[in-house]
Amino acid sequence: MQPATLALITLFSPLVAATVNGLFLRRRGPAAASLSVLAAGVSLVTGLYLILTAGPFSVAANWLDLGSFSLDLGLLYNPLSALMLFVVVLVGFVIHVFSLGYMSDD
Repeated sequence: MQPATLALITLFSPLVAATVNGLFLRRRGPAAASLSVLAAGVSLVTGLYLILTAGPFSVAANWLDLGSFSLDLGLLYNPLSALMLFVVVLVGFVIHVFSLGYMSDD
């Protein structure tokens, strides 16, 4: 799988889970919690795989053109981003797992 695809999966899996939880699973606590932990786990696994296998890369796409104004949207992955990715996905996953215990009454 391409490194940019892994980066997008890592980035958007929690966002998709939050959207599904907010729209459809609002009254179903265990299902919403399971989906959130699953999304955080997917983000952790793809992030760690990206850290261990990918080298530096960058991807950019033109997002908006207005006459002479151009706005690009892109991803930059380098050793500093790998360190931040590791911290964020690991802490995010641990928070999701521990929240199952202290939010069990809600």
